Amino acid sequence: MTYNSLLIATSNPGKLTEINYLLKELLINPYQKANLKILSYQDFPPVEEIEESSISYQENAVKKALLSAKRFNLPSLADDSGLEVEALGGKPGVNSRYFGGEISFKEKRELLLKLLSGVPFTDRIARFVCVAVLALPRGELFISRGEVYGCINQEERGETGFGYDPIFYYPQLNHTFGELEDWEKNQISHRAKALEALIPKILPLF
Repeated sequence: MTYNSLLIATSNPGKLTEINYLLKELLINPYQKANLKILSYQDFPPVEEIEESSISYQENAVKKALLSAKRFNLPSLADDSGLEVEALGGKPGVNSRYFGGEISFKEKRELLLKLLSGVPFTDRIARFVCVAVLALPRGELFISRGEVYGCINQEERGETGFGYDPIFYYPQLNHTFGELEDWEKNQISHRAKALEALIPKILPLF
């Protein structure tokens, strides 16, 4: 069965912008040829965000993708991602979105930096993890994972990206993710790696 639309199972504007950009880059020729429409929850208001209540990235992403595919009868792409800091025992991890409670991401970054106060730069190793899931209305699932390693900077730098990007330092480019242009980040990010692995599964659907 073929489709003309792919649903991104999120209402997070930062994540949606990034995924949309990545898909257009990864699918550039087929995207134009098939006239594929990229939809999100914003196209079906009102839709409540599905709670990420599981204990693993994969469980959360599978839940969002499956429920969305069945609800809207469309191939649905969902992901769950998080920041894992070695000095904090892997926290905030799968709870990155809820770290510190109902506070802004700027406040979450400030809290994380406070918890790492006094920790030497060499011991602030961290990684971003993303698990992406493509679900079809009849229940098939395709799962991929992407990771990128860096460390937690001692202060915020940069205003691009979203979430924890301004404090995630990527040594190979000598910048935080918050200082990178979109095209730079999208060549190396955890989300880019996870989505790229799903492209061979997405293409035959359209």
